[in-house]
Amino acid sequence: MAKSANIIRILELPSGAFNKHRPVSDLLRTQAENLAAAVIRMIESERLAIDTEERASSFIKKYTAILHPPAAGKKPTASSNGAGKKAAPSPNNGARKQAARSSIKVAMKTVKKPPRSSKR
Repeated sequence: MAKSANIIRILELPSGAFNKHRPVSDLLRTQAENLAAAVIRMIESERLAIDTEERASSFIKKYTAILHPPAAGKKPTASSNGAGKKAAPSPNNGARKQAARSSIKVAMKTVKKPPRSSKR
């Protein structure tokens, strides 16, 4: 392979060149906006390509994982789609349901009905 005559040397930045508290420059803001626009176009093209349940499922899985990353230290579940999972019954679940029903009944009894109109 031929050796290139054009060599671009990149100098090391001084330690004070980056200041995380400095207001953003127009160049950095434009780069961020261009990147956001490219990501939006990519997502939109993927969304428009959804024509099967499989593609819809993978799209939803991909972007849900981005929006809701797994908690640190937690192991991912064995099932990828959650099928066949049932919540373990709570030992006090029946008591909570009964309390909720009775509080609804009490609330319904305490609500006064508006007077009926004499015209029918």
